[in-house]
Amino acid sequence: MKLNICSDYAIRIVFSLSNTDECKTMPSLSEELLVPYNHLTKIVQTLSKAGIVQTKQGKFGGVFLAKSPESISFKEVITLMEGPIKLSDCITNSSFCKLKSSCKIQGVFGKLQRQINELFENVNFSDLNQSKIEQIKEVEVV
Repeated sequence: MKLNICSDYAIRIVFSLSNTDECKTMPSLSEELLVPYNHLTKIVQTLSKAGIVQTKQGKFGGVFLAKSPESISFKEVITLMEGPIKLSDCITNSSFCKLKSSCKIQGVFGKLQRQINELFENVNFSDLNQSKIEQIKEVEVV
């Protein structure tokens, strides 16, 4: 499973906004997070429509969180940007695989899917700010 670049950017945006109570301007967010301005505006619009962030027009305008950091899970942001998180179509679409009746892999994928969803649901942006994320064991990247 690989997150697309929009999910990566959206997570960065929400995390940055969760570290302050103030509005951040779009140009400053773009520069701080190394997110191309055009991508940033589209992602902020998507986050705004979902009620995760709010935008304020004018001289002192910008972007800020519409909800508390502890009420925004990674799963909410990822699902918003990518749709449902899924390892394989065989988990969500019973007609996808003709080997379903004899397949032993589907059960493993199903279990992994539940664990991934639970992990993303249980990690929120307040956890990142409070270093609670250390409780989650790091996985070695190969």
